[in-house]
Amino acid sequence: MSSGWAAARWTWLPSPVDCEERGDSAAADRLLAQAAQVAGDAGLRCLVSYRIIGGLAVFTHERQAYGDSLGDKGCAAGSAILNRLQAADRV
Repeated sequence: MSSGWAAARWTWLPSPVDCEERGDSAAADRLLAQAAQVAGDAGLRCLVSYRIIGGLAVFTHERQAYGDSLGDKGCAAGSAILNRLQAADRV
């Protein structure tokens, strides 16, 4: 019996922080440019900061499985993005 609900299809969309963590700064910058069109320059800092905070929350719960490297990687990626935005006078 069908419930009438269509099966949800989820697509993972990377954040700028995800791209930066994978070493693709160019992709991170492209995503940031697209986000700036919607959120403005002021929203970019929030976008990056919220993603880092969310990642650190997951890291806190998964620390035993991943060790400290997961949190270090997320912080380094976020710092790199915020440093580039600051250098471009966008934050």
